[in-house]
Amino acid sequence: MNVSKYITIDKKHMYLPITNEEFEIGALLLDFLELDLSTYQKEVEIIKQLKAENIRKCRPTGRGYKGYKGIILQIDNNMSDEEKYVRMALYDALKATEHPYAYEVEYSALHDIDYMKLFDIFDLAKLQKEYRAAVNACLLKQDENEKFNPLERYLNYAHELNGKAEIVYTVSKDLTLCEEYIASDISSLLYLEFMKMLQYNIFVRKCENCGRLFAVKGNYNKKYCDRKISGTSKTCQEVGAVNSFKNKTLKDPIIGEYQRAYKRLYARKRTGKITKEELEIQIKKATALRDEAVKGSLSKDEYLEQIIKI
Repeated sequence: MNVSKYITIDKKHMYLPITNEEFEIGALLLDFLELDLSTYQKEVEIIKQLKAENIRKCRPTGRGYKGYKGIILQIDNNMSDEEKYVRMALYDALKATEHPYAYEVEYSALHDIDYMKLFDIFDLAKLQKEYRAAVNACLLKQDENEKFNPLERYLNYAHELNGKAEIVYTVSKDLTLCEEYIASDISSLLYLEFMKMLQYNIFVRKCENCGRLFAVKGNYNKKYCDRKISGTSKTCQEVGAVNSFKNKTLKDPIIGEYQRAYKRLYARKRTGKITKEELEIQIKKATALRDEAVKGSLSKDEYLEQIIKI
């Protein structure tokens, strides 16, 4: 069972040839773990229930084969009607998840496998559970000060993961030897991406806004993911940063009093009590007081006494 083209990976990105898209390493694996599989699971159960029925007796308009009857009867090969149906219906259910992994599996590749084994190979819920456990055990970092070595964690991880990836070597136009990969199914794509996360020391955190996992890159203290919040145009990072600042303001009297002075000054400007130039002078004064208090060169009491006069 093979894909038609090769997957390429560098230290930051994974390129999928069939969808012709590039993704940051870890993004697709973590999105797969968050995938809602309820509709997919229902479709698989329907396929299991109907596979044993006689397709030639099934009503063409029935819920059962959803238009597959005509297609199945036209296929002239050595497969039974049941086998044709299972392959086509499972393949379509997989594509309906709309996850990029699904598009990397080609229908022709399914012919090489005993069709009854396809239910196990495409048991996405089982793969979700398996790789979520592996990510939590090997890649999840909960404490900023935690000593983190994903390879050491993986070495102590007692569970063998489903999936394998085949390495192939190609020569580029600039005469560079390139290492590329063949990942044959969903488990192989998961395995390949997980191993690359281990190799490149890419760890994950739980977003403090939505609770979902995200890969940490560059800014190791990042607390929020970049996913869009449903129904808005804002990301968790944008909303989280605002909420974090608000919480800090509530807890820190220096920042809180500065914010109140800032609002007072703008209210005076709106009502015409001060000019734009006077506003800028007063804001600079308030900012200087805040910075002095934060650095400790101005006591908190002295700071509060002066800033409330602005």
